[in-house]
Amino acid sequence: MGIQADVKPHEALFPVSRDAMAALLRIGAELLFTVYAPITDPPATP
Repeated sequence: MGIQADVKPHEALFPVSRDAMAALLRIGAELLFTVYAPITDPPATP
């Protein structure tokens, strides 16, 4: 699961239910989170 970060809100929750976790365990899967840094505009040049 990839998540694109932003400056606001400061935090976010992405709950995964017990049933979903149990299903992943039954099939031997992993749950991986990748959080990408927020995209910011490059500084203006004079």
